[in-house]
Amino acid sequence: MAETTPSVVVSMPTQLFTLARAFKAAANGRIYIGKIDTDPTIPENQIQAYLENEDGTSVPVAQPMMIGQAGLPVYNGQIAKFTTTTTHSMAIYDAYGVKQFYFPNVLKYNPGEFAGPGGAGKIGIGYPEGTTFNYSTVQAELGYSLDMFGGDPTGVNNSYDAMTRALAFLATSDAKFKVLKLHGKYKISGSTGFTLPSGVSIVGNHEGMTQGPQTEQVWPQDYAYDSTLIIDLPPGVDCFTATANNVFAGFSVIYNQPQSVATAADFIQYGYFIRSNYRSMALVNMRYAGAYNWAYLQGECPFVENVYGYAINIDYRVHRSADVGRFSNVHINPNVTRPAWSFINAAAMIPTSCAFHFTEHDGMFINDTHVFGKNKVVINNQNGTARLCTVNGSNWLVDKCGTLLKSDINSGLTWGVNNGTFISRYCSEGGGVMLTNPLATQVSGYQFDGWKFQIDADTSPVTAVGPLPARWFNFGTASGCRVWLNNFIVLAMPNMEFNNDAQSNLIEGSATVGTRTIIFDNKPKNRLSNVWLASVDPATLIPYGYAAAGSNITINRNVVTSTNPASSNGVGISQRVFTSFTGACSIWVYASSVGDSVGVSATAYLADFGSPIVFPSTGPAKWERFGNEYLARISIPASTNRVIWDVVAAAPSATGGLLVLSDFNMTADNPLTYWHGAPEVQLQAQQINQNSGTMTVTPGVATEVPRYLWASDVGAIIVHVRTANSALIVALTKRMVAFDGTLNIISQQAGSETVTVAWPSGAGKRPTIMCSANSTAMVTISGV
Repeated sequence: MAETTPSVVVSMPTQLFTLARAFKAAANGRIYIGKIDTDPTIPENQIQAYLENEDGTSVPVAQPMMIGQAGLPVYNGQIAKFTTTTTHSMAIYDAYGVKQFYFPNVLKYNPGEFAGPGGAGKIGIGYPEGTTFNYSTVQAELGYSLDMFGGDPTGVNNSYDAMTRALAFLATSDAKFKVLKLHGKYKISGSTGFTLPSGVSIVGNHEGMTQGPQTEQVWPQDYAYDSTLIIDLPPGVDCFTATANNVFAGFSVIYNQPQSVATAADFIQYGYFIRSNYRSMALVNMRYAGAYNWAYLQGECPFVENVYGYAINIDYRVHRSADVGRFSNVHINPNVTRPAWSFINAAAMIPTSCAFHFTEHDGMFINDTHVFGKNKVVINNQNGTARLCTVNGSNWLVDKCGTLLKSDINSGLTWGVNNGTFISRYCSEGGGVMLTNPLATQVSGYQFDGWKFQIDADTSPVTAVGPLPARWFNFGTASGCRVWLNNFIVLAMPNMEFNNDAQSNLIEGSATVGTRTIIFDNKPKNRLSNVWLASVDPATLIPYGYAAAGSNITINRNVVTSTNPASSNGVGISQRVFTSFTGACSIWVYASSVGDSVGVSATAYLADFGSPIVFPSTGPAKWERFGNEYLARISIPASTNRVIWDVVAAAPSATGGLLVLSDFNMTADNPLTYWHGAPEVQLQAQQINQNSGTMTVTPGVATEVPRYLWASDVGAIIVHVRTANSALIVALTKRMVAFDGTLNIISQQAGSETVTVAWPSGAGKRPTIMCSANSTAMVTISGV
């Protein structure tokens, strides 16, 4: 037997009218009602009274209303119930016409004021005792519902006009609480979008993030179960344009799209659901499906949390954000509706398809993110501005996306997203990571810590169909990008190229490729020798490979002084190198003390020491202080046909202190990263000034060796000559310009031709090679 809980009080519903000074019925008395604070016995002050019948209908009655013998209101001798429409004054008279009671305002409120949108704002809600503010209203707690403005929560009828009315009201001063509630699913069909008044929030009943129903081939509006807006606007039209400090929270958004498509042209190209043009915009606890473009967030501090959905083209477009943006627990995945693979294949190969497209911003934090089926995951462009444009975060899963990052930034640490997996498919770019630096005045850094890169191994013809990346890292400009890899894993793929040839971008750290770990060497080859000046001629104390340029110069190991009255460009310590570059090159010199040295310069010559060009053309590269050291840098944009280089660090003046050198460096291209020369094994005397090359010899003609093989007209040298069928090693000494060189044959193996080596007298005369037949000779010369 069910438990019985009595809760209805047995009492009389009729009111008893008594005398003022005795507890007895005001028998045969009279009741008058009128306007508040007036005498209701005066006819012009009276208001209409009504008799309520048993069926609930009411009929007007005249005043006064009578009181029966028992003190109850009566009409034609029968107990009756009298009503009126508003608050009123009341006077009670006894049978002798003596006034017993007068009430100037019986209700003290207007019953009609609680009906309609304003009523909830006048109904109080108490808070616990002891709180600072212990009173609120229903309106403050609930806000306004779209239903109040004519919205249909069943989704059958169009709620476009209701949304228009609601937003117009929320823009007025009458709207004390700028919250619009959604209590069902609403169809929004019209020709134009809406403007959100400043501070307005649209809020549904969804308090977390869910993936949503996964019924295949059924469009989600047929089974939407939470607060939902079903959008039907023309292509290219934005649904909402926000102004400032707007919030969308707790509802789903659905656009109609075909579920099975053949090409990208089959999609309906709607505008953005939300376009924020000014201040902060927040999207929280939402789902979206069928959108072509989802959210355009311009202005300060975009905030996105707990959002699941998939836009066919762009999910989040952030432009000119003057404050950091935050994305947390964002899932971009077509499984919100689980469409056919043809849908995903067509969408993911749209060239502009992108999960996060950022331009001209001050920083984005993206954490706990999943992206599936996009052509690009992040596009990050500075557009020549001074914005920081940093992207940081952690815990990413990127599945079946073409390019993880396409970045065009001239800044500091640009990318610091760690702990992620990138599975590539649908790659229409040149690589999985595309990096350029448009200005190259700063090094843009990219840190990948704890990432695994792999290609999509799913080859089933009924699933993902799209190209794979040609390489993982593709540098689109010659310099300005630096990549750090740590705990970085790459599974096997057809092309393991990490960098482009002949460029100065750097990859540092290590990567595990398959079962092998590779440590990257980020330093191009230094063309100078004895770069630390550690190998020294014991007789002269001058480092091997170096010489004094000009007069009055003293070189003692790596310390340079002079007795000249002033430091002069090109006068100091010099190293000559025979090398060439197909394009740009760079020279830099480190020193621990520079005194009043004017800097570093370089002179480049053609093969015959002709047409010298001095770099920099405006004067020596000045010393710059970096911590405890000084650095002088020369960037040479082009050096075609230059094969002889004299690099000179100017000596200080006689009273200008010491030039104490650390190392000399010369390398191809114009890197933005400068490093100390790699340590070398100390050289022996016989290893200095050794040059090799090939020369063509005319039969019977003594041909001088090229200048890049030997440039001095005096010295002691060893000459190695090899032709097609002969070999010769000779020692040549030439003490003075006016003398012929002295020849000593060390070894000779003659074939069908005769090879002769000589060193004729005269200034500028180099050793000669003569063969008895047409020949190409391989020549190596070493000496001092």
